[in-house]
Amino acid sequence: MKIEYKAVGIMSGTSCDGIDLSLVKTDGLSYANSIYSFYVPYAQKLQTRLLYMIKSCDYSDVLNIERDLTIAYAQAVNWFREKYDIHGVDLIGMHGQTIKHDSDAGVTWQIGNPELLATYCKVDVVYDFRKKDMIYGGQGAPIIAVYHKLLAKRLIYHRILIINLGGIVNITWYNKYNSVLRAMDVCVCNALMNDWLSLFGYRDGSYDQDGELALKGKVSKRFRKFLQSAITVNTKYPRALDRDCSSISAYDHQISVYDGLATIASFIPESIVRTLKSLEWYPDITVVAGGGRKHKLLFRNLQIAFQKYNATDCIDVNNIGEDGDSLEASAFAYLAVRSLLNYPITGPELTGASDNISGGILCKYR
Repeated sequence: MKIEYKAVGIMSGTSCDGIDLSLVKTDGLSYANSIYSFYVPYAQKLQTRLLYMIKSCDYSDVLNIERDLTIAYAQAVNWFREKYDIHGVDLIGMHGQTIKHDSDAGVTWQIGNPELLATYCKVDVVYDFRKKDMIYGGQGAPIIAVYHKLLAKRLIYHRILIINLGGIVNITWYNKYNSVLRAMDVCVCNALMNDWLSLFGYRDGSYDQDGELALKGKVSKRFRKFLQSAITVNTKYPRALDRDCSSISAYDHQISVYDGLATIASFIPESIVRTLKSLEWYPDITVVAGGGRKHKLLFRNLQIAFQKYNATDCIDVNNIGEDGDSLEASAFAYLAVRSLLNYPITGPELTGASDNISGGILCKYR
């Protein structure tokens, strides 16, 4: 058995913007050092096909889309290796593109062809990280809390909250006093903002870069009230959400695109704090990851909300030495090695699974 592994993690999130990659050196247990990271945006045609399939639930072309997606993954890996002169990769951790996740029905579906990827890249691939957790009664998400725990151990603080502002908000709580580790989804986040933009005719896949549009708006009390009734907000763990668990398409009042985005950027921090209050989690420090941390208004509102909640700071995950853009890719590199070594990646207090579960399936390239 090797002492250390070099693994490449591949992640493409629910916002369907592109492919994040990270090279990680890890023992699969006590450390995971991110060496290089890389990002490749989806080609517009592939992005459009993916978003249409996800929103319409029309899977008639799924095999062709999966092939094209996998080729895009393989090209990204090979570009990554060439750019940084990377050799000796032991493993690829491919999360795949989620096209369906329904925890109540026990269904999760991430596309990406591991055999094709392994053949193109000539590296063994670990894939399908979520399904085994659901077989054991888990929610199948959130799934990277064990990686967040490694990040938390770097800090001098004892009660640490990590917030991932992705397509969905998920949070990880780690208390060093009693070694308690918890994780859960809270509510939709970037996906909600992107859906709002689509109502105003923005192209599928568009997003409010750095929150510049939201900064032009004002909070609408009427729209906030609508969000409070229409958007699912979890206040108990373990609990996972689907990207399309909430919809704003029914909102028929005339407000500007700017005011809508400003209101959403106010609603999300309020929802996170409401969840923390219900769980009585009072962090010493809050670390913020995910693409949403770059949204200026969202991040500012989050900082204000936490100062009011328990007078603690929110810091960008980059400030603790982690590349916030590739964190999830790094996590799946780490999880791939844990899977290979049969170490658990989920458990009862993280996803509700009946036991500590090592997920993922190994596909050898030869």
